Parts: sequence; structure tokens; C-alpha cells
Amino acid sequence: MARHSIKMIALLTAFGLTSAVMTGPAAERIAFIPKLV
Repeated sequence: MARHSIKMIALLTAFGLTSAVMTGPAAERIAFIPKLV
């Protein structure tokens, strides 16, 4: 179960970083990622 959440967090982080890089206001996206975790 823990391994599943870790994989889920990794996917969310990767997705968040990707969208942060693709959009202008990256700081807001990066600040939002810890709230998901």
C-alpha cells in the first residue's frame, strides 16, 4: 500500500513539474505540489 502511494506521489510530482516547466508562472505550480502530497 505504501509503495502504491509513493508511486502515485512520484507521478503527481512529475506531472506537476512538467506543467510547471511548460507554463509561465512556475512558482505557483511548484508551491502547489506539496499541497497534493
